[in-house]
Amino acid sequence: MRRLLASLLLAGVLAPALAPADQPTEAPPEQTTQIAGDVPNLVGRWLVVSRVEIPTRTDLGSTIASLWDVTAPGGKMSLTVPQVELPKALQDELAQANSTHARWEPTTRELQDLRDGWSSLEPLDRGVGRIETKITGKDAFDAVQKGEQRMKDALFIVQQTFDYRPGGGRPIRDVYLYGGVAQQPDGWTGSYMSASIAPTPVPVPITLNGTFRIYRLDSTQSPGLLERFFNMFSGCGRSH
Repeated sequence: MRRLLASLLLAGVLAPALAPADQPTEAPPEQTTQIAGDVPNLVGRWLVVSRVEIPTRTDLGSTIASLWDVTAPGGKMSLTVPQVELPKALQDELAQANSTHARWEPTTRELQDLRDGWSSLEPLDRGVGRIETKITGKDAFDAVQKGEQRMKDALFIVQQTFDYRPGGGRPIRDVYLYGGVAQQPDGWTGSYMSASIAPTPVPVPITLNGTFRIYRLDSTQSPGLLERFFNMFSGCGRSH
């Protein structure tokens, strides 16, 4: 296994166990953010779309999506992962695309709807007890990060570890790495890596690679007057 993912997963196995998920009071996960080096301004709300690929068979890939909420209290960036469900229409589209291994990208309208409906997204308890995020600029990469082939061209790395409460068949820890390579008008693209440890007698890590794109919802333009007018009639058919 790659050294960068291996070191992060090992830390999860050795860390103290979290409280069970079935406690009487279910608190939201504790979330922390560390910043190292010179990193881009990521303040805003984001849709994170990752394409997981199978080596030599990119046609058999699948897509996963999540959300980031980045603020800067006191001038220091803080990234949290909202514990909510994506809109059902978006979930259905993702499921349909993954059923045929098709690539999926959100439409402008879907990004607008997600931005406008952000505060009304349904809460979702995944049994996560703690989320640690570290955003590292290229100037602060350590030897392991510099030696990771898939991250060598990144301008920054977002490293996330999810520690789960015991129970429910959940993993012990998930690790996600996003290496931002190219800035786009509405976000960033780059390389994606992830790994997971299941609660088996002999924990065996499952690793995945791919690409990602993050969409800054705040940069999505609101529909104009004419677009709003025509959207009123979208899906309406006419009989003759």
